[in-house]
Amino acid sequence: YTTSDTHGASVGITTPSADLRNLLNSDQRAANYQTQSGVDGIFRTFYFRQISVHPLYLVVGLAEDDYLADWRKESLTIAGLALFFVITSVFLSLLIDKGWKRREADHVASLRQEAEYTAKLEISNRAMEAARQQSESILESAGEGICGVDIDGKIVFINPAAREMFGWENDEGVGLDLHAHTHHHLPDGTSFPRTDCAIWKTLTDGVRREVHDDLYWRKDGTSFPVEFTVSAIEQDGTISGAVNVFRDISERKKTESELDQHRRHLEILVQQRTSELLQTEARASHILHSSADGLYGTDRNGMITFINAAGCSMLGYETANQLIGHSPHALFHHTKGDGNTYPAEECPSLNALTQGEKVRVADEVYWHANGQPIPVMYA
Repeated sequence: YTTSDTHGASVGITTPSADLRNLLNSDQRAANYQTQSGVDGIFRTFYFRQISVHPLYLVVGLAEDDYLADWRKESLTIAGLALFFVITSVFLSLLIDKGWKRREADHVASLRQEAEYTAKLEISNRAMEAARQQSESILESAGEGICGVDIDGKIVFINPAAREMFGWENDEGVGLDLHAHTHHHLPDGTSFPRTDCAIWKTLTDGVRREVHDDLYWRKDGTSFPVEFTVSAIEQDGTISGAVNVFRDISERKKTESELDQHRRHLEILVQQRTSELLQTEARASHILHSSADGLYGTDRNGMITFINAAGCSMLGYETANQLIGHSPHALFHHTKGDGNTYPAEECPSLNALTQGEKVRVADEVYWHANGQPIPVMYA
């Protein structure tokens, strides 16, 4: 523009030519056109180009007078500068766009990673909270006393059942030395060394231990019998504490004592009854073997279970074993005195067995082993 042209140096003009407006409204990014400038009304040849994807457009116009030789050099210089500006702008735009995309991608990745970490942390927190609540529920509801101690034997957690057994308040226990407050003396009143305590040994070697009969002490100085187990707590292979689970066995000890007394009483009764039975058997055996009458007995099936020597002699047998296990009716009561068969259902002895009645027969016949009849009376 010439120095006298005050319109050419203006900025902020909002009256582009119709051709320029059409190009702006189209999808073209670069074009050449000739038109009258909307700024100063001079007819020029224009070069139009959009800078990258940004809403920035470069428009360069040359008037016909600019083709004059005096202005050629200046025009070429301006065109070169414009081209340099375009190239520089495009290059800078590409760098800016690439950097922006990289930063956007990094930001998105960072947000995604942060979201993943947040989700994992939330899941971990929920799992830890659920585990904590479950552990507290177990401790609260367990009937056994449960104490956790650190490597120095100091209580780090304790459940209500343990506090109740020790006679402690709800806020007592944590921080106390478990051995010094609950396991300090033996039943005879002598001091119990810490080094002999099963809990202390487990804190030292990590071995799980079970103790079936021991003594714990309450806050008021009284004691109660217990059985307990102790297991080590390990972190990264190192013993960091132990868990002691115990129960009051006072009722069990009382029951065992009562059972022991009952057992001893039963043993005395058994000894008495055994002695009486032996005496009875001795008397029965004496009567059986000293009686001059024949005596025998049968089981529920009517088979001989015993017979004395007099009975064997009367019937012609040498030993009782020849008759034991046999039916007396079949051996020596099978025939009547007149020689007729004696039906078993008519036998008074068998009827007494089946009906549970006492019988006495004054005139009957038993049969000797040699086949001879023996007149007998029996009951």
